[in-house]
Amino acid sequence: ALIIVAASEPVLVFTKRVEIAGVGDVARYSAQLPVHAIILVDVSPSMHRERRLQQAYAAVSAIVSALNTSDIVTLAVFGGEVEHVYTGNITGFKVPDFTSYVINYTSITAALGWALSQQRVLGLPAAVFVVTDGVHNFGGDPVEATRSLNASGIPVVYVKAGEDPRAVGFFTALKRLGFTVIEAEYLDETSIKHLLLKAVLEAKYEAVISSGRSYVEVEERVSVPTPALALASLALLVASRIEGV
Repeated sequence: ALIIVAASEPVLVFTKRVEIAGVGDVARYSAQLPVHAIILVDVSPSMHRERRLQQAYAAVSAIVSALNTSDIVTLAVFGGEVEHVYTGNITGFKVPDFTSYVINYTSITAALGWALSQQRVLGLPAAVFVVTDGVHNFGGDPVEATRSLNASGIPVVYVKAGEDPRAVGFFTALKRLGFTVIEAEYLDETSIKHLLLKAVLEAKYEAVISSGRSYVEVEERVSVPTPALALASLALLVASRIEGV
């Protein structure tokens, strides 16, 4: 029987628990750690200046490319109000032409509140990515709204499009509080993609840990050494022959 087993090149299959100890583990086991990535893109009139919406397009493309097929992505555009564009998996997602959207005024606070409501609908660990020039002129304090969302276990990452002097105080306050702000104005698409890959993995890690998910179950396959089985079968055969004598 051992000879037959050895000839079949057996494999032992078992499951082990792996603790999620950092961003590296999130990258390694990303498929088993689905999150809800909520992307908010500012399409107010100021975002239609210079190349800000082109930077937004590159940023959204980079965020989505950093996600796993097990993740869910939601895209919305906003100004003074929020317009839902897409919710689903990344395989069915296509980055739209943001220049076709214009919504007057800018309320980053309203957009963050909308994101919170979307997270509650799906119930998955969530991370929010805000693409904006930072010029807000409507609603409550967006810095306080960002702090509140983060305190609830939903990390927030900002992509700064363009360079507007009216937004200097806003982005300075975010950086001072430790929030990630990626300045797309000074980066090419390759750099944006690299930085957002890192930001997405870090946000996924924060979201997963905040949700209480600290481990994954991993299936391991170990080949049984066939020479050892063959030797064991030979030893048993010899022993049986001796016993027969």
